Amino acid sequence: MRILLIDNHWVARAGMKNVLRDLEGDLVLAEAGSLSEATSEIASNSDLDLILLDLLLSDVDGLEGLAILRERVPQVPIVVFSNGERRQEILDSINLGAVGFIPKSADGAEILKGLRHVLGGGIFLPRSLIEVGERQRENDRRSDMPLVGRNSLKAVLTDRQHEIFELLSKGKTNEEIADELGLSKHTVRIHISAIRAKIGAKNRTQAVVIAGRHFGANGDG
Repeated sequence: MRILLIDNHWVARAGMKNVLRDLEGDLVLAEAGSLSEATSEIASNSDLDLILLDLLLSDVDGLEGLAILRERVPQVPIVVFSNGERRQEILDSINLGAVGFIPKSADGAEILKGLRHVLGGGIFLPRSLIEVGERQRENDRRSDMPLVGRNSLKAVLTDRQHEIFELLSKGKTNEEIADELGLSKHTVRIHISAIRAKIGAKNRTQAVVIAGRHFGANGDG
C-alpha cells in the first residue's frame, strides 16, 4: 500500500506515521511538507493508493491544494486531515472531491477506522456533519447544498432507491449495501446513478452528504 502524507509540520507527519504503521499490509509511505513537494513526489510515483492532505500548507491557500491534486491524480482517493472541523470546510472539501475528512483531534483508533473505511471504497465524514439539532439546521441554512424534503424524496425515489439512499447516509460502501439488500454491486451502482440524477448530486460523495443531512434532519426518513 502506497500512501502520500502531505503536512506542513514534520511533528504532525511523525505522529501520523506512527498511526499508519497499524494499517494492514505492507506500507510504503511518502512524505511532503508542501504542495510543490507533493506534486514532485506524484510526478515520480503516481501509483498511490491514498493521499492524506493537510489544508494548511505554506505554498497554497486553503482548499486550492485539494483542487490541484484532484486534477493531477483523479484516480487516487484523497482524505483531508485538518485541525479544523467547521461544517463549511468539510462540505467544501467533499465538493472538491475528497472522499474523507478526519479532524486532527481524532485519536489513533478513529483515524484508522476512517482510513480503512475509505480504502474499502466508502466515504468517511465526522459525526458532527450529520448530527441532529439546532447547530445542524443553522449550518444547513448557510450551505448551498439542497436538503431533499421528505415528501419530495418519496415522490422521486422508488422504495428500493429510498433504502439505498438511507444506507448511503450511513456511509455504507456499494459492497456493503449489496450484501445488506441482497443485490449485486452492479445493480447498486445503477441505483446510485439514478438517485444522483434525481436529487441533483454531482457525484457519489455529494449524494452521501445530502443523504446524511436528509436522514439526520428527518429522523428515520
